[in-house]
Amino acid sequence: MLRVTRLAGEACPRDFRTRAVAYRPLRGFERLGRVSARTLTRLLARRVHGSPGQALAWIAATLALVFLLGARIYSTSLAPATPIRAFADHVRGSLDRNAPIMAFPDASLIFDFYLGRSIVEVPRRNRVASRLESPAVGEVLMRVGDWAYFRPSAHPSWCPIGDMKVETRAYVLLGPCR
Repeated sequence: MLRVTRLAGEACPRDFRTRAVAYRPLRGFERLGRVSARTLTRLLARRVHGSPGQALAWIAATLALVFLLGARIYSTSLAPATPIRAFADHVRGSLDRNAPIMAFPDASLIFDFYLGRSIVEVPRRNRVASRLESPAVGEVLMRVGDWAYFRPSAHPSWCPIGDMKVETRAYVLLGPCR
């Protein structure tokens, strides 16, 4: 098996082999949460001697609770890795309050939430190019690599307001120079 994996890895392009997904091992309290959830589910299944439907309802309720708590724990553990609050606080004063932010080609929902603004995703390169060639009005959120592509043809009134990294993607928020 190891030999097949090694051969497959050698046959892959260099970029594909080096691309890694961040793996974060479970911490103690997360392990405890999983063990507690398993134990609680087993106890509830034994306690409900009625119909299988009742046992299933208890198990579903327990799992829903575990998933909600797990999502909360996971999101708070990722907060230090994603400095979105600091980014939002930094750029909020520079935002045009009346216009939505244009994003190219896509943006994470995390920007909508923390910036408190609607974000319109524009997948077409020519529409973003025409917006950046005209004088700066509103804001445009894009990846740093895309800004490097558009920068030579952009109107000089466009400037980076802030930048940040979300997971593996680096974003820049553009707006009027101040």
